[in-house]
Amino acid sequence: MRSGLAARLGNAGGGAIALSTFGNQMSDGVLFTSRINTLGSYDLGLKYKVVSNKINNLLSINHHRFKGNRDYSTAKTTTVYNTTRYQVSDKLNLTLISGFYISPEGNDPGALTEIQFKENRWQPNARNLQYQAGEAVKGAHIALKMNYSFTKLAVLKSLLFYRKRDFLGKLPTENNGIVDLNRNFVGITNSIDIKGLKNILIMLGH
Repeated sequence: MRSGLAARLGNAGGGAIALSTFGNQMSDGVLFTSRINTLGSYDLGLKYKVVSNKINNLLSINHHRFKGNRDYSTAKTTTVYNTTRYQVSDKLNLTLISGFYISPEGNDPGALTEIQFKENRWQPNARNLQYQAGEAVKGAHIALKMNYSFTKLAVLKSLLFYRKRDFLGKLPTENNGIVDLNRNFVGITNSIDIKGLKNILIMLGH
């Protein structure tokens, strides 16, 4: 998944990500993960899962610190995510999803000319350094999902959600530039999934 960090958080992370999930595989208890490389980048993660007869809860806390070979090539991000699934009955289940993230630092070293690259490939673009080009973002979200099974072949799915995202970006333009964007999203979706013949699924909704 190219530029996964930048796509979600809007910072200068870029690169590629490795995606893994623990929602179904992880058993009750605590799982701690860590990773570090020779450049000083590191990841710290903590997951805590509780399962009872009707409730399944997973809390995930992660901190990522990125540092590249080039000067002024750093980023850091902290995310907290929690999902709680409640089995109300054989036909009805509810899932509450909440979390927040903060990425206060996403420094962008910028591009180099061919001459600059040959002189020192690790140097930042002088204008990026002068104007402190980069991005910072923070946000939060909450959502409630409902699945109701009329029969084994027909399921009603509803989702109510709210998301907030605050973004600040500094651009290395001729006269400098700042993007300060605060956004709020709210919405609801409803659909009915109907299973027909083998490998056929009909979805009706809005």
